[in-house]
Amino acid sequence: MDMLSSKRLWWTVLTLLLLTPWICFADAAHPIPQESDTLVARLAGVAERVEQATTHVYTVHPGDTLWEVAKKLGVSVGELMHQNHVTAPERLQIGQSLHYTTSGGGASKPGAANNELRDIAVARQQVMASRSERPKVMPVGTKILFCTVTAYTAGYESTGKTPADPLFGITSTGTRALQGVTVAVDPRIIPYGTKLYIPGVGFRVAEDTGGAIVGAHIDVYCSSVAFARQFGVQTDVPVYILPDWYTPPSAA
Repeated sequence: MDMLSSKRLWWTVLTLLLLTPWICFADAAHPIPQESDTLVARLAGVAERVEQATTHVYTVHPGDTLWEVAKKLGVSVGELMHQNHVTAPERLQIGQSLHYTTSGGGASKPGAANNELRDIAVARQQVMASRSERPKVMPVGTKILFCTVTAYTAGYESTGKTPADPLFGITSTGTRALQGVTVAVDPRIIPYGTKLYIPGVGFRVAEDTGGAIVGAHIDVYCSSVAFARQFGVQTDVPVYILPDWYTPPSAA
């Protein structure tokens, strides 16, 4: 073997070693890892805290802004806007009453808390369903991409949009974001329309993106702020990128 051929072989081996930890190909015998109960336990915990939520009222004072009030009360701007039906956060009125909830074992059950419980219950059911629909092996042509996985909502805290915005809840591909379907991706890494399987989450479709979604980062859409927060940041998750021809069980 001459010197040129040796160098070419060396570079080929080095390239394969560098790429293999990032993306590998699955064949018909590629096993799917078992998911842990961590996410379900988190959902149970947040549901219990929401059930114990109590409601309070804050009166707007001169010079108050919604952002300052939210920080003072220890709640998110999105929660204040949602609970008080605020569509123009820059136009608070002096003397205006803002309702907000905190944890703490009170007897009342505000409507916002009931909505959170409903959304969390749906998300929890979907997590459990993802286990029953999980295939034992993935189809030939499946790729694995190790990703950071987070969760987001259509609300102000995630997108900067309010329900008054005509594009509220609309993805960058023009579809309406759906819990159990939509994820946001970096389309340079995962093209729009790609079908995915995320252990512990289930089958999803790449339909959206965002300014913070760069590289191997996937944002799972959900309708509950509490769920998105409890989901947290999951790192080094093996995300299965399915071939175009594959039809997930839930869509069959």
